[in-house]
Amino acid sequence: YIPINYLSFKFYTRSKEVTKKSKYIEYTEDLENQSKKDCAVDRVNFLRKYTPAHSILLIDGQLIAGEAYTTVINMYKLFHEDHVIPIFFVKNSNSNMVTDNLKELSGFYNSDMHWAFKTLREGERTQLFEYTDAFNQRNSKVFCYLKAFNGISPQRIELHTETYRKYKHIIPQILEMVFYLILVQGDRKNPQVRPIAIAERYARSVLSMANVFKIMKDVGITPTINQKRFGW
Repeated sequence: YIPINYLSFKFYTRSKEVTKKSKYIEYTEDLENQSKKDCAVDRVNFLRKYTPAHSILLIDGQLIAGEAYTTVINMYKLFHEDHVIPIFFVKNSNSNMVTDNLKELSGFYNSDMHWAFKTLREGERTQLFEYTDAFNQRNSKVFCYLKAFNGISPQRIELHTETYRKYKHIIPQILEMVFYLILVQGDRKNPQVRPIAIAERYARSVLSMANVFKIMKDVGITPTINQKRFGW
């Protein structure tokens, strides 16, 4: 394994006066949305720079996750230029895209995850579904739910609709590979594809090496709340 990590230390404020005092602090009227947009752009650029051509890219997280990600969703299609197939994994979700749109399921389940948990047997997946945003058809994806082990919540596997159309002929084999990688990881309590589980361990190690409080002190920032959390 060759671990590559990227940490972007960006600080935001609604105070124009504060930004005058430090070049490391950015002004924005919407702290949360701006930080998520910047994070999404950094993420795609980082992956494009380091992902080898002719590969399958396994990404922990949703393809479409609010306004921040809809601004960069088309960037994922750029991976096709290098024949890279991005696959996204969602472990926790209250989404009801399936149960709200199939009459035979509507009103019977709390969420799609609930439906998949009750319906699937160990090692099974649902059929593939396509979602397209009614207001912006560029926001489109194909997804399914996979239940790796009994008694454990399924996870959603997503890919951009254009990715599916381009690589439709090998998607079934990719889904079989995904299930295999979950099995070889061997963690029934937290089933993940093995490369993502390993990447998470490297990421935690890097975060433990980064002294965020020293960085804040160096740029002249003082926390004003009791609990401090960093990163998305």
